[in-house]
Amino acid sequence: MTNQEMNSKFNELKEEIQSISKKCDDIFSTKKLSNYLDISVNTIYRYVKNKNIPYHRIGGKNLFFIKSEIIDWMKGRKHD
Repeated sequence: MTNQEMNSKFNELKEEIQSISKKCDDIFSTKKLSNYLDISVNTIYRYVKNKNIPYHRIGGKNLFFIKSEIIDWMKGRKHD
């Protein structure tokens, strides 16, 4: 991948993050979500691996979580 292609991809990802940021209340990193839910980071990774929690990936690797989606997910879990 050339520098120009990498810069282009970076700018696309940056725009995607900014777009998502405008649409939601808050964005959590894995660590921030761990603190918010009072669970371990490893538990969050297990939830992601098993697709038990709403999440998003940036660049195929970096995870982030949207607060409003997490709240909806938590409400849904109470009814299970």
